[in-house]
Amino acid sequence: MHLSGIMYFWMSAARKSILGGISFRLDVCAYSAVPVVFFAPEFVMTISAGMIVYVSWTFLCIIYIMPGLMAAGGNDHPVVAPIPRPQRQAMARTKMLTACMLMEADTVGVIYDYNRARAGVAMAVEYVNDYVMIDGYYLRVLFRDIGPECSGKTHIVGHAMDLMQQSIRCDVYIGPGCGLAAESLNDYAEFYDIPIIGCPSAGLGYSAPASVYTVTARISITYSTIADALLRFFKHFNYTTPFFLEDTSLTLFQQMGTLVKTTIRQRDTSLYYASKWETFQSDGLTLESIHRLMDNASDVSRVIVLFAAADVVRKILIVADTMGMTGGDYVYVGIELYNSNVWGVFDWKRNDSHSKEAKEAFRSLLVLSIDMGVTDETVNFWRRAVEESQKKYNYTMENPGKIDPVVTHFYDAIVLYANMVKSMTRKGQSFLNGVEFASFVGGYTFFSPVNGNVSFNNDSDRVFNFKMLSLNTDTGKFDVREHKHVLSCVS
Repeated sequence: MHLSGIMYFWMSAARKSILGGISFRLDVCAYSAVPVVFFAPEFVMTISAGMIVYVSWTFLCIIYIMPGLMAAGGNDHPVVAPIPRPQRQAMARTKMLTACMLMEADTVGVIYDYNRARAGVAMAVEYVNDYVMIDGYYLRVLFRDIGPECSGKTHIVGHAMDLMQQSIRCDVYIGPGCGLAAESLNDYAEFYDIPIIGCPSAGLGYSAPASVYTVTARISITYSTIADALLRFFKHFNYTTPFFLEDTSLTLFQQMGTLVKTTIRQRDTSLYYASKWETFQSDGLTLESIHRLMDNASDVSRVIVLFAAADVVRKILIVADTMGMTGGDYVYVGIELYNSNVWGVFDWKRNDSHSKEAKEAFRSLLVLSIDMGVTDETVNFWRRAVEESQKKYNYTMENPGKIDPVVTHFYDAIVLYANMVKSMTRKGQSFLNGVEFASFVGGYTFFSPVNGNVSFNNDSDRVFNFKMLSLNTDTGKFDVREHKHVLSCVS
């Protein structure tokens, strides 16, 4: 358990045993961006006892108040999302539901970050409390920073236990971004039967089949749906022996490759055993090692899937071009689900001497992407999220001119929960029951003001339309060609 949790127990014990007849009250201010602790001694018997109370209160403030005042925010304090002012008057006569957002912040090289999604979450809370939540219920969101790393050892369970020890009841967990952390949280949530809306939790299922995580539904990108899109693509073009190359230097692509492999094994056993899987590390990639990888690929397949960043894909294709493997006999598939530095930029043009070869090689490259279906509502949401991130939270969006779908998915996570509360209550089911909640999400559809109708497959994962982009030789850019219909409505 974290130090803050230990100190919580210590303070409780001190109140009962050391102070004896002195009692004091600790209240967390629910409407502040920083938790505030109030101290109210009812009476003081001696000067020494008073000193004990003063020291104890100061120590608690150091743990729970001071981190909230630091620029980094700390990772041991909950932050309450702002509550719309018109709704606060109704607080006394409504039941408060708490969504505990256990998320990574200040991340590098991944597709999720709380700071990036924060404004969108606040907008969603305001929307659902005004328009979606059923009478008698009100939703708030508490955020806890679980650190910047993606690991099963982020102590996410310790964070969840801390909240419980503070008498904060989490009616639903939202997050985390990391699939390994999501697996740990699911094990804890299953014990208390609390639902989880994974966002993205794309790597859930890395340690065990995703089906064993019975209280989790996922609202954002998942690696299993990437596998489903690839399977449709293979089937349409009768590719029966694909070759997969996985860059294990980056956690993102390592987990993606592993989960795609696992999903294909579950969905299509014959294709799985006919496929070839090979790993490499881009930080040690040489011309000789690329030659060896391409030789291995050419022995078994004519379609090569690359789980790697754009710069690495370009390097591999340039070598493949020198080997005569980019003239149309081979097809390469890269991954750029949307415009983000995480994937890199799939562009043949660079400030080097290989742009000519790269342009020729990129004619053989297809890029798998999400069909976002951007509407005026999506554009307006993004504009407001960018503005409020800067004005309210002093956070500057990376690539503010490009819509980040994962940020919209955090918005959708809040809207999904509010709709689930309404739908399950009307059906006479308990939205507080984790297993019932996740099961109910399977096959469910709701309306998002930002993304329109959002649907889920039978695995309780969000359904996406994917598209294959190919190089437009006239513009030199990747755009949708003839393959979009092949990947529509992946479920």
